[in-house]
Amino acid sequence: MRLATHHPAWPMLLSAAFAVGAVQARPTTTLGADLLRQAPALGALAAVPDLTASDLEARTALAANLINLGNQLSDQGRHGEALAATEEGVAMFRALADKGPAFRAQLAWSLHSLARRHLALGRPGDALAPAQEAVAILREEAQTNPQYQREWASAIHSLSRVRAGLNQTREALALSREEVNIWRPLVRTEPRHRPGLADALSLQSVLLLSDGPQQEALPPIEEAVGLFRELAGKTPSFRPRLAWSLHSLTRLHLALDRPGDALAPAQEAVAILQAEARNNPRYQADRATALHTLSRVRAGLNQTREALALSREAVAIWRPVVKTQPLHRTGLADALGNKSVLLLSDGQRQEALAPALETEQILRELVRGKTELRGEHANALLQVGTVRRELGQGPQSLAPNQEAVGLLRELAATDKSQRRNLGRALTGLALSYGAMGRLEESLAISQEAAAVAREVAQTNPQHRPDLAIALNNLGLAYGNLGRRQEALAPTQEAVSLDRELVKMQPAHRAKLSSSLSNLGKAHGELGQLREALPPLVETVGLLRALVKNSPAHRGDLGRALNNLGYLKLVMGQKDQARALLEESLALVRPLAANNPYYQGDLRRTIANLEQLKR
Repeated sequence: MRLATHHPAWPMLLSAAFAVGAVQARPTTTLGADLLRQAPALGALAAVPDLTASDLEARTALAANLINLGNQLSDQGRHGEALAATEEGVAMFRALADKGPAFRAQLAWSLHSLARRHLALGRPGDALAPAQEAVAILREEAQTNPQYQREWASAIHSLSRVRAGLNQTREALALSREEVNIWRPLVRTEPRHRPGLADALSLQSVLLLSDGPQQEALPPIEEAVGLFRELAGKTPSFRPRLAWSLHSLTRLHLALDRPGDALAPAQEAVAILQAEARNNPRYQADRATALHTLSRVRAGLNQTREALALSREAVAIWRPVVKTQPLHRTGLADALGNKSVLLLSDGQRQEALAPALETEQILRELVRGKTELRGEHANALLQVGTVRRELGQGPQSLAPNQEAVGLLRELAATDKSQRRNLGRALTGLALSYGAMGRLEESLAISQEAAAVAREVAQTNPQHRPDLAIALNNLGLAYGNLGRRQEALAPTQEAVSLDRELVKMQPAHRAKLSSSLSNLGKAHGELGQLREALPPLVETVGLLRALVKNSPAHRGDLGRALNNLGYLKLVMGQKDQARALLEESLALVRPLAANNPYYQGDLRRTIANLEQLKR
């Protein structure tokens, strides 16, 4: 699981004499004296064996400056240099702590900083040990000295992020709940700790979204947004964190299939980060991520052209960012994958191939060092297979789909959260087999895909759209084998599911139109012409309404008009058939002139018009 980077103003356990502004490590007598005055624990070490007071001052000052230098370098995106400085600071504080326990708290905070450096480098495995040690020390310190409660909570926050980065979501969620429980009493007595509570609530919501009843993720993120909005109203430096909490709220609404509710927070997050990025390039990556999410919202509202424009903008921002900060390649891969999906939805199938291939190549390279990205790599392979199949390249679509299924079978064996992705990959593989004429294999895989999707939907009803798609494809697989009666039941169930989903989310109407079209086809192939008519009429009505707001559905409408026209022709209603087929031709002809994908639709419509003349 990947958590987006944000930039919290972490409370500094280290002496204020060594604030982030003191970039160069130049310990002086004055600096050491300040530290001794501000940290009573250091005074108790004046007689530490083998160290004079001046040695102690110098080493403490240098160690503190190294940690602060690491923090500042990390903020500048210089993560490798930041890690080196932090490791040196940790080594110095460990040597001091070995000589006297009064340095244990400073050692813990330096370890916490080291864990954050590894997280910034995308190395949660390397971050685990220092994060655990920091929490253990600060838990012990906080039990005897309440002033360390906030540092303890912040260290738990980082350990939770580490666990999440290792896909240990249950453990991460338990830590997040512990953190929130520490912050709440602190905030009641000292409101200045509200940023810590808001960060904790934001993380808890992200984790609940990944592993838990997703509806439970809403209260914590709404509380976090409220806290950050209040803080940003008084202190503009909190605006980026308000933007990121709004982004998290957007992602939750998307996961709950509520793109309408996601639109306002997504737009606000983008607006804030656009402004921040103009003044500070460090926010370019966050801006690109927010644009990517707003693109997904627009797509969920069937606003494909608007979504595609946002996706292109996100990709354009990521490319120069990745040149200087290769760690952001996962962000570029996400944006490219989304761009491919949108181009495919817009009928630009040939154009969808290049970003799909680039996404897969990026993730193939990244997964060699980060096995936790195997799920994302499998999804990228699935998209490559989908695009190739849509381009009529059935044989070339098979290998990426098979590889995706193999990866996801392995992942799902130990991680049930991957069962959903496995079901979707199985559907893609079944379609590839079908495109190659391997119909028996297509049916067997379609049956497995529907079984997996049903299991996932029973556990989490939010995933019922996947079940509807799997049932639709199962019906088509039966029909392709001539088992027409068996095709009817799964197709009818898909329509029923899609009707329920449209009641909750009108943007689902496009999926309902596909199910209705398949149902009309299933009845027609059984010779049940009267039963075939209502779903085909409803399909045309739905698509007429959709085309008004999203021209990307013109090809679907042209196909639906052709199907309905052909049915009218068979039923002997020639005048109605002619009007429908001529309307279909007017839609499909210009599409086919610019996109070979629609050539088949054009030929079918012309053939039906020719049959009308006989």
